[in-house]
Amino acid sequence: MPKYWHRKRVLLTGASAGIGEDIAYMLAKYDCDFVITARRKKELEEVGKKCNEIIQSTGGQGKCVCVVTDQSVEAEVHRTVETALRELGGLDVLLLNAASTYFRPYDTLTSKEALDLAHQIMNSNYFGMLTYYRDLLPELRKQKGSMLVVSSLSGQSGSPFSPFYSASKAAINTFIEGVTQEREDGVGIYVSLLGPVATKICLDNIGHKFYDQGMKSDKCARLILETAIIKKPFRIVGFIGYFQKPLTTFVPSFYRLASKMVLPSYDDIMKEHPQWKDEIPESRFKHNGTRKDE
Repeated sequence: MPKYWHRKRVLLTGASAGIGEDIAYMLAKYDCDFVITARRKKELEEVGKKCNEIIQSTGGQGKCVCVVTDQSVEAEVHRTVETALRELGGLDVLLLNAASTYFRPYDTLTSKEALDLAHQIMNSNYFGMLTYYRDLLPELRKQKGSMLVVSSLSGQSGSPFSPFYSASKAAINTFIEGVTQEREDGVGIYVSLLGPVATKICLDNIGHKFYDQGMKSDKCARLILETAIIKKPFRIVGFIGYFQKPLTTFVPSFYRLASKMVLPSYDDIMKEHPQWKDEIPESRFKHNGTRKDE
C-alpha cells in the first residue's frame, strides 16, 4: 500500500466525514498530492487542515487542497476537475466516494416529492460520477491511471426505505460493467461493493442494529485503497457482503428475513417520525368504484 500510493496525485470526493474522511487521512500518510471535495465547507476544511498537519508531521512533500463541490450540479464538477488538474499538475487516481442518501418510506412522499428526491439522488450519485469520469478520462488515459468507485451491494439487492439510493448504485455498477468492456485503454476501473459500514450517517438514519453490524470506517477505507493494488473490477468489501449476494440470488426470502432483523420496521420508523403519518398522500385520481362496462 505505501509503495503504490506514495506521492500519487488524487482527486477524492465526499471527504468531509465517514469513509471519505478516513481515506483522506491515509492519503496524507502516504504523502500524496490530493484534492478533496464535499458540500460542507466547514467540515471539509477541518479535514483538509488535519491532512496537511499529518503531511508536515511526517516530513512529507505532499499537499491537500479543499474544493467545496455539490456534484449534483454539472458546472461545479467541471470547475472541480479544472481546479484539481491545475493544483496537481495532472492526475493519477480519481476516487469517487461522495454519495447522497436518505431513509424514508416511499408511500409518505407525494408524487412530486418522490420524483424530486429521485432526481436529486441520481444527479449526485450517478450523473455526478459520469461527469467526473468523462471529464478526466483523457487525463487518466494519458497517465495510465485508475478510477476507484465506492458503490454498494444495495445496488444488487435493493434496500428498503432508500430505494432511490439503491437504484443509483445499480446504475453505477451496470454502467461500469458495460463501459469497461468497450476498450482496453490502460485505465484501471475498480469498484468497491460495500455492505454495512459503521458511519454516523448510518447511525443517524438507520439505527444501532444496522450500525452495530457494520465494518469500521477506517478499515473500510483501507480496503477501498487496496482495490487499486488488487485490480479486481468488482470487489465485495466486508465479510457480510459475501453472504448477501448469493442470498439475494438463490434464497431471496431468507435475505429479506435477515434484512428485517437488522433494519427498523415500517412501524418503528413511523413511531420515530409521527409527522410522516399525516403526510401520507391520498390519491388525487378519483373514481366511482364502477367498471366502465357495467
